[in-house]
Amino acid sequence: MRREARFVLYPIVVVLGIGLLSPYPAQAADQKTGTLSAGAAIGFLANTPDGTAFALNMNVDYFLNRNVSVGPLFQLAATGDLSQFGFSGQGKF
Repeated sequence: MRREARFVLYPIVVVLGIGLLSPYPAQAADQKTGTLSAGAAIGFLANTPDGTAFALNMNVDYFLNRNVSVGPLFQLAATGDLSQFGFSGQGKF
């Protein structure tokens, strides 16, 4: 196996092994009414007119009840001389 492949393959095997062989299943926190939760994500957008773009998303959720949340969403994509941003509201159920 090539040296470069080991640096990628070994961490993947370790993470999957820990996740699959863990004696305790992972559980998400149960959100309560009136609480706030924030999140962010980064990534790349392929096949844009200007090549691959960097992407950033940020959101805040206010829980109306256990299964319903509302809040703002900010999205940013940038590459070369092309950029796009958006600010909107979102609802999740």
